[in-house]
Amino acid sequence: MNRQHQALSLARRKVIVRTLRDGRRQVEYRGKKLRWREPPGRPQRVRAKPAAWKARGVQPLATEHPWRGFGMATGREYWRGVKARGKPGGAAA
Repeated sequence: MNRQHQALSLARRKVIVRTLRDGRRQVEYRGKKLRWREPPGRPQRVRAKPAAWKARGVQPLATEHPWRGFGMATGREYWRGVKARGKPGGAAA
């Protein structure tokens, strides 16, 4: 719409758009012809590329870390030893 029609506050108003036989278009609001111009076209949507995730390497825990204590992170080694000794009170063959 042209600037001279700003005072009409045409946002969300019903206007009549006519296409004439010769291909021209007319825009009317309450019986008055409005000046307008064709928009240059719909802009292309720009899609942002997702940021690439960096793979974080697994770092071993420090030797003084609390999980390194007996029964926590040493579980695999501990249970291997228990298996090797055999279960106490297990079924005898």
